[in-house]
Amino acid sequence: MKSSIALLKIRERLNKRSTQANKFVRNEAIQETINKVVLERCRKIAKSAEQTDEKALDLQVLLKTEELGGKMKDLYFESSKIPTDYFKHIHTEPIVTKDGCTGSISSDLREESNSKELLGDWSSQPSYELDQTFHTFFNNRIKVYHNKDFDVQKLYLTYYKQPKYIRFPKTFQYDGIIPKDETWEFKDDFCELIIDDAVLVIAADIESSGVYQATDKRIKENE
Repeated sequence: MKSSIALLKIRERLNKRSTQANKFVRNEAIQETINKVVLERCRKIAKSAEQTDEKALDLQVLLKTEELGGKMKDLYFESSKIPTDYFKHIHTEPIVTKDGCTGSISSDLREESNSKELLGDWSSQPSYELDQTFHTFFNNRIKVYHNKDFDVQKLYLTYYKQPKYIRFPKTFQYDGIIPKDETWEFKDDFCELIIDDAVLVIAADIESSGVYQATDKRIKENE
C-alpha cells in the first residue's frame, strides 16, 4: 500500500460520521501516529505469537538472520554488537567446536542475572554432549556460555528488524529527508489493521466518539 493511499483511507474513515474535526489534524501528526501504532502492533505480535501462528506471518517481512563474530572469554563467547536494526529476538544458533568436530548447538535465551545459577545446575549448564547451552543479552552484545566445555566460533542471530519508518509525501521531516510516496513493506490486509489502529488513536485525540466506536468494533472483529 502506498503512503498516499493510506492517508486518504485514514481521512475517509475519520469522515464517515460526518465529523469535520479531522481537517485540523496535520499530516505530520498522522505520520507520527502511524509509526507509533506500527511499533505497538508489531511488538504485540512478536511478543505473543508463536512462529507458526497466522498472526506471525504478518511479520515475516521483518525476519532477518545475521552472522556475528566475537571472541572467547573464560566462561562465555562474547559476540560483536547486535545489528542496529534489531527489534525482537527469535533464535540464536551458536557454531561450536570440540575435539575436532564442528557444528551447531541448541541454545536458550536466559537472563544474565541467572547465569551463575545456570552454570552450576547440571540440567542447564553448557554441554556439547547434551547439545545444550544458553545465551544472554548484555551491553548490546550476546553472550554464549561454554563453561570451558567447547569453543564457540560464531553465531547466527535470527530476529525481527525494526519496521521501516513510514513517511507521507509533502510533509515536514525533522531529519531533512524529502519523503517520496513509498510502498509500505507489509501486506495490504495488515496495512488495513494499522490504519484502523491509527484512526482509533486520532479519533480519541479529537474526541470523535462515533468514529472511535466504529473503528474499535472493526479492529475487534479482525483480531
